[in-house]
Parts: sequence; C-alpha cells; structure tokens
Amino acid sequence: MLNFNRRLFWGALLLTLLSFAWLTAFLVVDNTSSQFQNAAAPALAVERSQEGEWELSLLGERYPLSRDPYDQLEAVRQKYPLLLTPGPLLALEQLRAWVRVGAEQLYNLYLSS
Repeated sequence: MLNFNRRLFWGALLLTLLSFAWLTAFLVVDNTSSQFQNAAAPALAVERSQEGEWELSLLGERYPLSRDPYDQLEAVRQKYPLLLTPGPLLALEQLRAWVRVGAEQLYNLYLSS
C-alpha cells in the first residue's frame, strides 16, 4: 500500500510540474510575441480601464475586477474582529494604528518647533 501511495504522489507531482511548465511557457511566448509583434492583446493581463477600475484580460476577453466582495467581507470582519481575526493580526493592526498616530504626533512636533 505504501508503494502505491508513493507512485501516486510522484505521478501527481510530475503532472503538476508539467502543467505548470506548459502554462509558464505559454505565457512567456505570448508576452514576448505581444512585445515584439503587433499582437491584438496579450493572453493574460491585468490593467486599469479608462474609468480607473481594474480589468482582467484573458484570451482577448475583458472581465472587470470589483472590490465590492472584498469590501463586504472586510466590513463583516471589522464588525466582529475578535471572532474572525487571528490574535497576531489584531495585534499588528493595533501596532500599525499606534505607529501612525505616533508618526503624526512627531510630525506635528517637528512642524511646531
């Protein structure tokens, strides 16, 4: 049984590496061809639209990327921070707030002197 699991692991790892190498080669060739030739659009690109919103271009199709789902999740996380945020991240948020306030106070002290 152990030998079967080992073969399954190595086979899955080999297939994953091959597919990753194929995808990387495809994107490198596409990027090179779009730089040195007049290609219509790259196969994969993330860029800003004229309105300032981010868009994902995938094989010539454009998909808008909205921050609304992230903002909704962040609003829920901020409503219940002790339940949804790990302790070290809460401590880092507090430390960041203290550093920001301290920096503002030092800057105001610098300006007043």
